[in-house]
Amino acid sequence: MKGKMKIAMDAGHGLHTAGRRCLPSLDPAQTREWKLNSRIMDRLQEALQGYDCEVLRVDDITGVRDVGLSDRVTAANDFGADLYLSMHHNAGVGGKSGGGTVVYHASDIPAHVSLAQRLYQHIVAETGLMGNRSSKVVKKAYYVLANTNMPSYLVENGFMDSLADTPVIITEAHAQKTVRGIITWLEQDCGLRHLAESEDSGQQETPSKEESPDGGEGTDPTDLSPGAAVIVNGIIYGTGSGKGCGIAKNHDRMYITGYAGERYPYCWGVAKTAGGIRQGWARAEDLKLATESAGMRRL
Repeated sequence: MKGKMKIAMDAGHGLHTAGRRCLPSLDPAQTREWKLNSRIMDRLQEALQGYDCEVLRVDDITGVRDVGLSDRVTAANDFGADLYLSMHHNAGVGGKSGGGTVVYHASDIPAHVSLAQRLYQHIVAETGLMGNRSSKVVKKAYYVLANTNMPSYLVENGFMDSLADTPVIITEAHAQKTVRGIITWLEQDCGLRHLAESEDSGQQETPSKEESPDGGEGTDPTDLSPGAAVIVNGIIYGTGSGKGCGIAKNHDRMYITGYAGERYPYCWGVAKTAGGIRQGWARAEDLKLATESAGMRRL
């Protein structure tokens, strides 16, 4: 990804949206959902000040106005965001102990689905709100997910009527843990860089897309068959769960093991490095053929 990462985000609903509050039997203050949502996004905005990115809040940060969904989508699309993140809290268990975190997306692109899975994993690793829902990463065409032009994710960060979740989600600690999970996701899976890291890398010569470090030629998607050796010059997406290895890095030499096809031009590959095996998804346009394409046999 060239230049600063652009992140659009919102706190779901508004301060005065009807309903949308914690169950009084579990939280006598009946904390409103928008307060829970906005607290997390406020903390996230603050944390992102140390990173090489631009952030746009598309909701009303005071909560006075519940900004329409179409207005939120238009603002994010006009901004040219690379990612969209919407924060919510759920309800529907009626004071029982069920609940937990759920991440929604509306994509069929494998790399985007993988990002949703990784977002869930990072948040739950920090908050512990795994819950007992059968589906924890769900494809659903919510308006903001279906109409934004970038990978978009909606987080239901615990249930406001859950005996197990409510005492947790109303705490400041929960908000901070959620932010830590999101920041880890942005760094490890989305390529977000800290400002200090960006300044250091900016002092070094970076290979252009026209000239790879190994002197490879321009890449046509049809050349990206399994076994092809490529150099990555762009963002690398997360590996998903259970892969048992690290995430590939920019400028790694990778070997293609799968290709999503013309409709979804993403390639899955592995990189054998001094530190071990790394892998991940990358866009076909961010790959250059390396001089050797038979290296896959050495892995």
